[in-house]
Amino acid sequence: MNLVTEQDGLRVESFRAKIVNADMDGSAFDERWSSLPVLLRAQLFIIIPIFVVYLFLFGTREMLAKNIALDDLPSSEEILWEDDSFEPWDSLIIDERDKKLIEHITGLADQQIVDSQQVGIVYGARHMRSTVAFLMQELNYRVVTAEWIKVFDL
Repeated sequence: MNLVTEQDGLRVESFRAKIVNADMDGSAFDERWSSLPVLLRAQLFIIIPIFVVYLFLFGTREMLAKNIALDDLPSSEEILWEDDSFEPWDSLIIDERDKKLIEHITGLADQQIVDSQQVGIVYGARHMRSTVAFLMQELNYRVVTAEWIKVFDL
């Protein structure tokens, strides 16, 4: 599909020393993964490789764009397609990782009382729902300006 990886697309050389990994570490992920129901883990071991091969063989930019588009609130289609059997997986991949990110943001907000600083958050779109809600509701931030970054052209 001729896509660019984050590593190649983001220009972070000038501030690489200031980058903080605000994600779960490997051991925490492994522990939570091990606590998922065995049947769910088996389903994921089967579904994910099949999906990856399908994307490799038949995936298009159009299909990718349609399926990764995300608004700040869940769409009716998202709500209708929710599957409770995958809730533990969603909790691990989204909620647990969001908690770690918000912990880091809270620490930065506490430091910001002393130092004014500019912070960039590079995370997947699905994680931005809880992040933006936290910033606006808990820390009383407001949007003053926004910049859209084009991921790819169709």
